[in-house]
Amino acid sequence: MTDDDRRWRTAPAGAGAASSRVRAARLAAGLFLLASLTVLLTIGFLPPPVDRSRMLVTSAVCAVTAVVLVLLPWRRLPQRATVLPLLWAYLCIGGLVGAYAGQLSHYLPFYGLAALYAGLTQRPRYPLVLAPVTLASPLLALAGAEKTDHLVDLLGAALLSVVVGEVLARVVQRSDEASRAAHALLDGVTALHEARTEDAAADILAELASTLLDPDAALVMLTAPSGSTHYYTNRAQRGFDGPLGELVIDTNEVSGIGLAVSEGRALFVPDARDSPLVDQASAARLALASVLFVPVPGDNGYLGCLVIGWQTRKAAVDPFGEQVVGVLSTQAGAVLQRLRSVGRLRVQATTDPLTGLANRRVFLDAMDRLRPGGAVIFIDLDHFKRLNDSQGHAAGDEVLGAFGAALRASVRDGDCAARYGGEEFALVLPSAASVDMTHAARVVVDRLRARWTGPVTFSVGIATHQAGDPPSVTLARADDAVYEAKARGRNTLVVAPVALPALDHA
Repeated sequence: MTDDDRRWRTAPAGAGAASSRVRAARLAAGLFLLASLTVLLTIGFLPPPVDRSRMLVTSAVCAVTAVVLVLLPWRRLPQRATVLPLLWAYLCIGGLVGAYAGQLSHYLPFYGLAALYAGLTQRPRYPLVLAPVTLASPLLALAGAEKTDHLVDLLGAALLSVVVGEVLARVVQRSDEASRAAHALLDGVTALHEARTEDAAADILAELASTLLDPDAALVMLTAPSGSTHYYTNRAQRGFDGPLGELVIDTNEVSGIGLAVSEGRALFVPDARDSPLVDQASAARLALASVLFVPVPGDNGYLGCLVIGWQTRKAAVDPFGEQVVGVLSTQAGAVLQRLRSVGRLRVQATTDPLTGLANRRVFLDAMDRLRPGGAVIFIDLDHFKRLNDSQGHAAGDEVLGAFGAALRASVRDGDCAARYGGEEFALVLPSAASVDMTHAARVVVDRLRARWTGPVTFSVGIATHQAGDPPSVTLARADDAVYEAKARGRNTLVVAPVALPALDHA
């Protein structure tokens, strides 16, 4: 998997946490400023016993707090520092407004502002952890100027603040998780469409499933680009402690993949330990309790299946998970279908359809890259026209196909073996340091002779590429060597002589 394929998963977590602290501070500053204005606007409506000068002090304290919160270096402070504005708010509510200025009962909405801040900035359960501090706030007020007959109202407001803060925190967390998942899905699908190979697409699909559904294991099973679609092979995985080797699933047998593909829908197995649809050896190895099979559709049937497993038993897949797997399967199917279509076109453009070898254009491209010391091999089937005339072109095509298979099995990795035209074949062997390429060419021909048991023999010409010669000269020398081999009685090999450099005479 390339760096480009992994880029969608890179996220500056530290920068995001710092930004969240700054946002929390700005929210707290805004709420304190709102509280300050509320105090100023309501002073004239309070009963005469209220000490208005103390209320002005309370308003000023809230305003100064707002300024201080904006100026503090929140990017350098730890995340837990975001709880400090909340603690100070409860102290202001109980101490300043209640015990110091009096008439806290007129400012019960302040608990609503505290609940808003707690729900928007704190994790779930934090408002519950702070409940003792929240409930202590009205007790602090009652210890000062508040009347005891307001105790029930004040404690009720504080308790409601705790409940609202916790509920809002859970809602915000779920919203944040859904937002992050949506962004990850969008980025992942974009990376999926940019994948250049099937293996890269399968790896991104496995990573997406692992990121978005939080399973303990994810496996991408794909059919072969050509051949039977009943066999699915693992191409990417997550959550495994080591290489799995090649896994092959035959959908003609009872399996979760087979059932999901035959019914064309995602199949969830809540109890994998006792299900015949799940390979029990794999399930036991990974301690999987629940498994989800998601078919990946193609133009004509299904191209693969995404297998997702959890070690903790799940009763069902949540609705968001169902939407995610639907998007993943559809997008992955479109990408894999495109890659396979492009691959088929590439093969058709570069491969001889009868023999499976490279075509003449690929061979000429390899010749253009040939360096001094490399070798060119020309092969011509002997008396092939006689075979065609006596047994027909179908028999001739069969011989060509078999010879192409034998030639493919005889060459080294990196060699270019091509059908040059008709019954002529050509090979390019790139140069290698400290290697006699004429000898290497003879080894390839010996392998071919050992494998070839067809009804015709073949003649071979070998030429090594010389410095200063254009590729066309080397090609012509190999061609001349083949004709020399045929002139010597066929079924033989000739190495083209190396031309000596011309001498300059004064």
